[in-house]
Amino acid sequence: MTHERFINRDISWLSFNHRVFQEAQDKTVPIIERFKFLGIFSNNRDEFFRVRVGTLRRIEKLGNKVKGLLEEDPTKILREIQRITIQQEENFKAVYENLLLELQEHNIFMINENGLNDEQKVFVKHYFKQNVLRTLVPIMLDTAPVFPELKDSSIYLFIQLVRKQEKKRSKLALIEIPTELFSRFLILPDNDGRKNI
Repeated sequence: MTHERFINRDISWLSFNHRVFQEAQDKTVPIIERFKFLGIFSNNRDEFFRVRVGTLRRIEKLGNKVKGLLEEDPTKILREIQRITIQQEENFKAVYENLLLELQEHNIFMINENGLNDEQKVFVKHYFKQNVLRTLVPIMLDTAPVFPELKDSSIYLFIQLVRKQEKKRSKLALIEIPTELFSRFLILPDNDGRKNI
């Protein structure tokens, strides 16, 4: 029996994770649980890219040195992974947007800074200054001798700092988002009975 009869383990793993994603599509599952399944699917895929895709890329760079050790071409596997994950990402976005519409049916709206009314803008600005600002530490990239080592499983914003008086001069920095300290969602003051987050 040759290896062509078997599905590559990384491709097989993507199929397994897609089964998790299918739970988010199941309308018999409570909506909050469906959001959780989207989160699990996304976290699983992040780890997959950190570990398995990272390993495949290192093997790919070794080229002919490992040809005799592997039964499959890592470049072909990486191309197939890319094809599958692009399709899965399109499906993810569609399901996520549908879930947001379902939330609206329950009078719950997820909005960004462009959807805030004046009262909510004041609330968010005050919350940021009182709670979030003191936890943020920019990592300045222009002055760092080497690119800083980033924490695993952390979220960073890549930002450009510009002084109003010197618009042409800017500095680049990273800011770690303190997700362990604060929820990713903030419930805003009610607006005509709507629940905005």
